[in-house]
Amino acid sequence: MILQSATENCVHGKSPSDEKITLTVSGSSGVERVLSAVSNENGEYEIIIPPYPPSFESYTLTFSCGGEKIVFSDVLFGELYHISGQSNMELPIFRTIDPLDPKIPKGSRFIREFRVPVVCCFGKDEEYDDFQGGEWKYALGNDILNMSAAGYYFSEKLSEKLDVPIGLVNTSAGGSPVEARMPYGMLMELGGYEEFLARCTVQGYEKNTAEADRAKYAKWCAELEKKDSVSGNIFTSPPEFTKCRIPFYFRDDPMLSNFCGRIWFRKNFVISDDMDISGAVLVLGAMIDADEVFVNGGAVGSTGYMYPPRIYPVPEGVLRRGENTLHIRLEVRQGRGGFVEGKKYCLKLGDKLIDLSGEWEYAVAARGEYISPDVFFQGLPLSMYGSLTAPAFGIKFKGLIWYQGESNDSAPERYYELFKAFVNMYRERCGYEIPVIFTQLCNFDDPVRCVVPLSWAQVREQQLKCLDIPETAMAVTIDIGESNDLHPINKRDVGRRLALCAERLIYKDNLVPEDIFPLSAELIEDGRILLSFTDTKAVRMVNDPPKHFELITLEGEILRPSARLTDNGLELRYKSENAPVLLRYAWENDPVKPDLFSSTGLPVTPFRLPVIQKTLWKEYFIGSGIFVREYYPLHQDNKCAVILSHGYNQNLESTSDIAAALAERGFRAYAFDFCGGGFGSKSIGSGIDMSVSTEISDLEVVIDYIKNNVFPEKLFLYGESQGGFVSALTGAKRKDISGLVLLYPAFCIPDQWLGRNPSKMTKPFEFMGFTISKKYYDGVPRYDVFEKLGEYTAPVLIMHGTSDSVVNVGYAKKAVKALKNAELILYEGEGHGFSEKARKKEINDISEFLNKIILL
Repeated sequence: MILQSATENCVHGKSPSDEKITLTVSGSSGVERVLSAVSNENGEYEIIIPPYPPSFESYTLTFSCGGEKIVFSDVLFGELYHISGQSNMELPIFRTIDPLDPKIPKGSRFIREFRVPVVCCFGKDEEYDDFQGGEWKYALGNDILNMSAAGYYFSEKLSEKLDVPIGLVNTSAGGSPVEARMPYGMLMELGGYEEFLARCTVQGYEKNTAEADRAKYAKWCAELEKKDSVSGNIFTSPPEFTKCRIPFYFRDDPMLSNFCGRIWFRKNFVISDDMDISGAVLVLGAMIDADEVFVNGGAVGSTGYMYPPRIYPVPEGVLRRGENTLHIRLEVRQGRGGFVEGKKYCLKLGDKLIDLSGEWEYAVAARGEYISPDVFFQGLPLSMYGSLTAPAFGIKFKGLIWYQGESNDSAPERYYELFKAFVNMYRERCGYEIPVIFTQLCNFDDPVRCVVPLSWAQVREQQLKCLDIPETAMAVTIDIGESNDLHPINKRDVGRRLALCAERLIYKDNLVPEDIFPLSAELIEDGRILLSFTDTKAVRMVNDPPKHFELITLEGEILRPSARLTDNGLELRYKSENAPVLLRYAWENDPVKPDLFSSTGLPVTPFRLPVIQKTLWKEYFIGSGIFVREYYPLHQDNKCAVILSHGYNQNLESTSDIAAALAERGFRAYAFDFCGGGFGSKSIGSGIDMSVSTEISDLEVVIDYIKNNVFPEKLFLYGESQGGFVSALTGAKRKDISGLVLLYPAFCIPDQWLGRNPSKMTKPFEFMGFTISKKYYDGVPRYDVFEKLGEYTAPVLIMHGTSDSVVNVGYAKKAVKALKNAELILYEGEGHGFSEKARKKEINDISEFLNKIILL
């Protein structure tokens, strides 16, 4: 066991009620402390161990109660980390050892891991007090082979630096999304999980579902057995075989495309007399889905699912010199069978290899129907919270080390929201701001084609956003993945990069170089863009020409620029009449051999940046006196326009920063004053004539002017507060608006006004510092505005502060439910009127939203 040094450690447990529990702490010099507690009426007790400095001195903890004793020996005080996530954190060292060149780390008795068994829990309010099993293991002998590889190498690097014991509590679980670690109430609040939670929290859900899956699979296998006339005689009376070449994917063979069922493969190979056949190992890449392997009719190994490498020691007496026959029985369940390309298929005999790739033969034993995958319980929301997450809250950790995100690739756009919610919940429950260090997804090109194109690129971008969460750091691994393997074996570099993050974030080592991040991409003249970084002088470009830069124009043109490093940044050159609006770097699921590294050899994170352009602006009146200020990019005659509507008692200056920023990013932006809309308005009109109805009319005048004079291909509306309410209703009214961006929209207006007594509005009156009249009341919509919003089908982005005291955030949430295609971004702690920091984030969120629509 290893406990966190230099802090109090709380030990809790259960005993008979009203019993005295004594904890004796003994060191090399004998008893050091005797601590005690009395259990409460429920038998629960807590004992606080005072702080101990980190050291390699071994302690013994002896618990005594009612004549019974429990002894924990060889307890150390050092640095204790909670490591968690999914399979790439779970992956044990033995899975990362190359069978053709096995290298086992040296290990250390001062690095230890407590591996928590995976137990699912679907109770609404169920939280276990303790983990459901597990034990401490030294990083030595056979035990080191079963330790988390990423966790071990993290500990190895950190122990070299700090010279203290390192302990790991490992709660990782393969295939688990971040939602699996969240409690029921949080999932309900986040939304989107209500239907599933209603099912999974019914008593017996897991047991009944698992039984149904087992019955389904048994029935499928029974149907195959009825059809299979091959397997029983495969070695004695083999059927007719068809030639093929391994490795290959079934989708590439017309005879096997979409095949489900059972199929045999066969290959003959010769072992020469000079080869040593003792200690032979079959290395058979990876297969989809389940395999059984036979040599000369004798079983040598099997694997029940697609991911693990097939490494099978051959039992003594199975091989012979001369000709041998290798058979593989492959079971394919979802029509995506095959042998993963790019892997080794060979027989290892001492220091010699027999290549087993190339020509093979196959014979179909039985074709079956597609069988749906079993429910993967640990991949479900809520499943890992009560059993693997909640018990960790009472343990003092130095930090949380996280490797996860692969299982969130089906909805990558939510990852930042979910991870931030998880981190905030974890910190609140454990009572301190635990540092969180996470791993950004590596490169990967799913050979089974289950991963949505660009989804991993989107997860990485969301993970980059997660650095906005205080006390976090991210290890970039874009250069050390494997295109054909979800579980790349290079966990040494993963662990060491996580340790570097800890040295910077937790131990404040200023000698550890900071990661390099992109700052901006600026169009400096036609055909040239300057990309700047946080430390430009430390950037290295390793590919010439670069492989992974793309420039995107609003016309959808994708340009591949040349690049060269200068003193001011990376200069990108392109050839096109259209100015780019977006720069992408390594924006792929699998950007093999990335271009950018730091001078210390660490990769630069993949990213997207808007291309900032120099802008101009002009002012004019339209219609019956509406004042408009138009912002437009210098280098581009853009056909995408945004109209910006200000809030109640405001004028266009309140939206001018957003308008200018949009123009810098390649859009034409039109800010205008509503007639009588607020102090300082240059449009003709008085506040006593202004209402929501008149502002809708004003906005439609601006829309029609732009459509008839600029001819935009896409037209967007942006509105703040009352301007957001007006923009939303106008968008729902018309069919020519490509999208809406609404900042804390005032959907509360009907509720605020329709309950008032109009007879008291005979004279103009002041409301929120501005003089209006009964005409404002008359112009409030009498229809159900949320039902009206449901008529709008184009994309909508709503941004709202969680501390808004003017328009409750509940109105934004109600609007999102009413709209057909809406996204809500909550700004933590922001009110009605964003801070400067939030305003900058808002600009990036708007730009990303608009570009996504334009480039569809």
